[in-house]
Amino acid sequence: MSFNKIEEKVRKNPRDTTIVVAGKNRTIKEIEEVIKAGATIIGENKAQELLEKYYLLKDKVSFHFIGHLQTNKVKYIINKVNLIHSVDSLRLAKEISKQAKKPIHILVEVNTTREKNKFGILEENLVDFIIKTSKFNNLQIQGLMTMGVFTKNPENNRKYFRKLKKLAEFIEHKNIPCVEMKHLSMGTSQDFEVAIEEGATIVRIGRSIFEH
Repeated sequence: MSFNKIEEKVRKNPRDTTIVVAGKNRTIKEIEEVIKAGATIIGENKAQELLEKYYLLKDKVSFHFIGHLQTNKVKYIINKVNLIHSVDSLRLAKEISKQAKKPIHILVEVNTTREKNKFGILEENLVDFIIKTSKFNNLQIQGLMTMGVFTKNPENNRKYFRKLKKLAEFIEHKNIPCVEMKHLSMGTSQDFEVAIEEGATIVRIGRSIFEH
């Protein structure tokens, strides 16, 4: 496990950045080892996998949902996660609001790369989407999330991370009720250092922790 090495890299930057350990397809044993190394937040992509780990580890760590969330899966993960990173439709936002028993912190997923196979709101639709989403009960918009392109060169994603930061600043100046831009979730194992340089407050790291 190399959680400590990743943490050292993250802490070198003066910005306060949170590491979410991406636990997709990882065993309970692997997750427990990372927790022993100091991890405090586990991010899951699938509802079933989150549930399996939640009931065994909820007293040791908190959980974020970081993958694409289907509306019919909301009821399984609601009130078990501290943050949902991937709200990308009004239908999903409405369902989260309906199922929530307490205020839920969410991030809006933005498709900064404009790839057709990616989820997320396009930038030209973002303000309207946020205004509409902010009117649902029990939803507290805390910021934005994005995925870069798959690349061996982290610099290829700098422009997308920079774009997300600018979008957050633009929305912040709109002063929309019930909306904060306190978090930018961007950066994975391939490019988290570039993401931090461009303003990430949350990085989602799995492979670099578990496979090195």
